[in-house]
Amino acid sequence: MHRKIGSLVKSGYLRREPRGKSVYISPTENTNIELDKSFESMVETLRRLYNGDLDFEMKAFCGIDHPT
Repeated sequence: MHRKIGSLVKSGYLRREPRGKSVYISPTENTNIELDKSFESMVETLRRLYNGDLDFEMKAFCGIDHPT
């Protein structure tokens, strides 16, 4: 686990925050931005599916660009 966390810190996904005798880990700002983008994309897909736009989902699944 320590090696994996160290790798994520080195890659810029996590940061270590010393607090007293403990060290906390937290996501970096870039990680938060990417997670927000991913979440927004997921919500948009769910909205389209809810509205019955199954063609959109099939195009996205097949990797075909869709008009916005």
